[in-house]
Amino acid sequence: MLSRKPSPRVEPLAPALLAGRGVLAAGLLALACGSEPSTSQVLPNFAANGAAGLSGGVDPNGVNPTASPDSNAAGSSATSNAPSTAPDGEQVAPDLMNPVPAGQGGGSSGTAGASGSSSPPASAPPTPIPVPPDGVVGPVGREILDFTSLKQAASASGRRIGVALDAGPLGEQVYRDIAVREFNYATAANEMKWDSLQPQPNQFNYARADQIVNFAEQNGLEMKGHTLIWFRQLPNWVQQLSGATAVRQAMLNHITTVVSRFRGRVVAWDVVNEAWNDDGQTLRDLIFQRTLGDGYIDEAFLAARAADPNAKLYYNDFGTEDLSDKSNAVYTMLQGMLDRGVPIDGVGLQMHTLNINGAPTIADFIANIDRLAALGLDVVISEMDISTCASGGSVPERLEAQRQRVYNLVAACVTRPACTEITLWGLTDRYSWLDTNPDISQCENGQQPLGLLFDANYQAKPAYSGALSAFRVAR
Repeated sequence: MLSRKPSPRVEPLAPALLAGRGVLAAGLLALACGSEPSTSQVLPNFAANGAAGLSGGVDPNGVNPTASPDSNAAGSSATSNAPSTAPDGEQVAPDLMNPVPAGQGGGSSGTAGASGSSSPPASAPPTPIPVPPDGVVGPVGREILDFTSLKQAASASGRRIGVALDAGPLGEQVYRDIAVREFNYATAANEMKWDSLQPQPNQFNYARADQIVNFAEQNGLEMKGHTLIWFRQLPNWVQQLSGATAVRQAMLNHITTVVSRFRGRVVAWDVVNEAWNDDGQTLRDLIFQRTLGDGYIDEAFLAARAADPNAKLYYNDFGTEDLSDKSNAVYTMLQGMLDRGVPIDGVGLQMHTLNINGAPTIADFIANIDRLAALGLDVVISEMDISTCASGGSVPERLEAQRQRVYNLVAACVTRPACTEITLWGLTDRYSWLDTNPDISQCENGQQPLGLLFDANYQAKPAYSGALSAFRVAR
């Protein structure tokens, strides 16, 4: 049985405790701070591919997709620490990978370590990957790699860059073109949830799911399945089941049937989604937990592994990106699953966040990645969007704050080998769940969240530049 409360041995990690968590490979470049290219240099114009035909000033309330994403809460905002300032007043960032120790000059790029020094002897302790200060803004390091798409940049770093796709907008040529150009990974936003696949007992409907999987296969995108067990979008017939035998049979049959159906076509599954209450003290009260107990999570992962031994299996949740009671509870749960031999390969940190350095702060986010990585798990940013309403100011100011936030989060992931995937929860502001969830977006008085990398007319935003620049920095 899973513990309802975090284990006393799991404490929020102070940056000083991370020294032995990650080790840089010998020969990493020591990078000096440089300047980021202007957005005109890196933002592609997709109007020629069909966006020009769309009318301007799209009313998001008139074109929202009907489905909502998984999370129903975002972390509260927090005041960010100020970044360092150059003599000319421009905000700059220290090097995340090779900060200059006190008393040593900056210098140009070279081998890791002090300027002019040789590689450390074999007996020297490993060099830790440092934790950046909160509020750091890009760019970090000197950009020496030139990529023309997110897909190209992410692939060069050994990572997947993903997007949540809806079947409806796939009918738009420009939507398809951007998905193929920019991403190497896709998640079905809603089409693989229980109510979509099995609305009635043993009556499976794969039409819309197949539409997305077929599109991904035909265009070279790997596919993630989302999600097998969740407390939302669960058909009434499941919630009305009575008795452990009936509930267990329904759960295992659904997992086995669906995962087997897509075996070899879907490379990863969000097996269980958002099992914990927001306070991190108890698991959610849903039909599976009430009738089968906390062990339903173990059973779900065991069934998924049996149905497809080659697919990666993830636990996915929101509000677990930082160091908090909830993230501690998830950490303890995952640790216990591994101790019991339950097959789990990674954890999805959703990252529905704001355009300020809070919930999570960059330091807490990296500390959380490091402790999860120490368990041997992959860590993925699974549902990222960044509402622009928290920072205030004009729309250009909000978008610039969003650019900095996207840069910092992607750069933090890129510095951590265990952070293997980044998925955006939607392709364009034209179709975003944030428009109908002001409690998440923190937008009011008619403000629009503008939480994704492409605007309602499919034009790349400054946040696109932030993401691309974070990958483009040589590391």
